[in-house]
Parts: sequence; structure tokens; C-alpha cells
Amino acid sequence: MSAFWRGFCGIFGSQYPDVPFERIVVVTGIKSSRGYMKPFMKELQKHFPRAEVMLVQRYYLHNQEKIVGEMIDELVQVLQQDKKTIIFGHSFGGIVARGAISRLEQTDHIMLLATFGSPHSMEDFGVADAMTFHGVPAACSVPVLTFGGRADAVVPDEFSHLNGEVGHISLSCVHSAFIRTSRTRKEVLSAVMQYFMRKV
Repeated sequence: MSAFWRGFCGIFGSQYPDVPFERIVVVTGIKSSRGYMKPFMKELQKHFPRAEVMLVQRYYLHNQEKIVGEMIDELVQVLQQDKKTIIFGHSFGGIVARGAISRLEQTDHIMLLATFGSPHSMEDFGVADAMTFHGVPAACSVPVLTFGGRADAVVPDEFSHLNGEVGHISLSCVHSAFIRTSRTRKEVLSAVMQYFMRKV
């Protein structure tokens, strides 16, 4: 079986136990409760039974500096543990992840940051100001795979790119679909696994 089909069948089948990472960390976007994130977390636990799955979550707005700072600090503490890790960041969670990564001395254990609907290149609505306040650099020191939604009215696809990304995938979906829609979640996870299969 080819690498592509191993990845494809692993995601759309039952389980994919043999993965190159030990831990998956999910960082929520604004106004995202634990209940809102539950479908995505269950998807990860189902398909990656041997990986530790963690959630960094607050109910926040991107201009709430104290709460965003707390999220970045919490993520830094998690990522300082030397485990092979991939990070999923939804919406502004992708910015939070970039802020935390920039504060780490060592990032060799972070295998991938995958962001979906993250406003990497958005300057309006206080997003650029928030990134400046938290010292989020323009470049990221780990591989970044970005996803955008062609029907995303919250973060239009063109703003979800990041300079230096290892790839960008545009999906036919709205902003919430990355978390709430089964088909979109599976498309994201399949693309992530194909990324790792290509590196084997």
C-alpha cells in the first residue's frame, strides 16, 4: 500500500496508531468553549489512539491581552516538555501558537503547526495590533501547514496564508466547519497525514 493510501485509509478508516508524533496540542480560537471543540477532540482521539491529545482553551477575544497572554504562557509550559508534537490552531489559536513557539529555546520536537482559518496576514479588526502586542514574529521557526476556507466570511482564505508555510490548502468550507463538520475535519487530518507520509 502506498504512503498516500496508508494515510488516507488511516484517517477515513478506524485508527491510525503508527504516527511519528507523541502528542497533539489543540489551541482554540476566540469564543470557543470546550463543548464547541468536543467533535474535533473526539476525532483526534479516535484516529490517533497512541498520541496524547491536549487542549489549550479559554473563552476570549483576540483583544483581551491578559487572557491571550495566559494562553501563550500555558502553551509555552506545555511545549517545553520534550515530546514529538504537532499543534493544531483554529482561527486566532494559530496566532497564539506562533506566539508560544517564538518563546521557546528549542523547537526541534515540534514537528508541525497546522492552522485552519487563522488570520496570519490580516491587519484589520485589531488582529495586527494583537500580534504586535504579544510579540508574534512574521516568520515561524517550525513547519507550518495552513488551511483556509473558500466560504469563510470570518477569516477569508487569502488572509490565512503565512510567509514561509510548507503548504496551503483551500477547502470549500466556512469558518466553523474546521471544528464542527466531520467531512472538513477529515480533510484536514488526511492532509496532515499526507504531509508526514511525504517526509518518510
